[in-house]
Amino acid sequence: MGVQRALTREITFLPSGRVCDIETNETVLAACLRAGLTPVYGCSNGNCGSCKARLTSGDIDQVRHHDFVLTSPEKMEGYFLMCANRALTDIDVEADVTQSPDDIPVQDIETKVKSVEYLDPQVVKLHLQTPRSRRLRFISGQSVMLTIGDDIQTSMPIASCPCDDRNLHFHIPDIPGDAFSEKVFSGQLAPRDRVQLHGPKTGNFYLDHKDERHSLILCWHIGFAPIVSLMEHAMSLDIERGLYLHRFSPTPDRQYLSNLCRSWSDAYENIHTELVADRVTLLSTVEECTQVLARVASRYPDLSNFNIYVAGPPNFVEAAESVFSGLGLTAEEIKTHVDWLGVLE
Repeated sequence: MGVQRALTREITFLPSGRVCDIETNETVLAACLRAGLTPVYGCSNGNCGSCKARLTSGDIDQVRHHDFVLTSPEKMEGYFLMCANRALTDIDVEADVTQSPDDIPVQDIETKVKSVEYLDPQVVKLHLQTPRSRRLRFISGQSVMLTIGDDIQTSMPIASCPCDDRNLHFHIPDIPGDAFSEKVFSGQLAPRDRVQLHGPKTGNFYLDHKDERHSLILCWHIGFAPIVSLMEHAMSLDIERGLYLHRFSPTPDRQYLSNLCRSWSDAYENIHTELVADRVTLLSTVEECTQVLARVASRYPDLSNFNIYVAGPPNFVEAAESVFSGLGLTAEEIKTHVDWLGVLE
């Protein structure tokens, strides 16, 4: 998928046996994150020591000074900081590199607003930045709770790649009566303001980069947010399996970030995107949603090698579950994100 990187080394993590490539001047931690692994780490700049691991085979080279002090016995036993060392040869490393959402701890991080950008008159991209010492561990597709002040809060899917764990994007819809939305759209939330983050939440809606099945992705309006995270993560991993995205909207002729979808299709042969012309709204019945989704499903006569990703409001998700379970897919193969805030008409 895309241009191949000049990968020259291989890391084997023990005891899991998971393997990833590492570029010549890349730190072990950076390679681990790029490969979709989620090691224990904190600052990524050598202050906290959370990414301490043990080298059991091969040679490494320290490329960055770190303030965290390793004891002499630890150094003798092969311990090092993954954020400060690169591989000179293929290496074996003892470290926990979990990939299941259930293995990622819930984190509380105070972030700062980096920017507030209108993607559409009714959708804003909120860019939050974590402290350098407190980056968010998450897997693409996951959500977090955002809180402004003491009591203005909302649950939002992350709309950016886990490969950049410090810069987090969220797509905020304009919802009259919703305190968080009104805070954003009234201009009361500005760069450098603080937003508390709590998460991530667990669930089955995440990218498993080891799974070789194709992905059929269906989203409605603001449900595109977690899809951006999935797609950007897949691209960062050079995943070569097919990714087939169909976007629905209450305004099919005006979908935000439509050019982004086209750029994905233009850049990668295995990514196929469609802005579906059929109008779907929150007032659409489950039966009406079912008819529209069934027409899309009929274009895929053999779904035996597919996972289905569905992100949207309850009527949309319920209809998709009905359509694809009726075609023989299991609950494990139908991954859903229910969006309760996408109430634009």
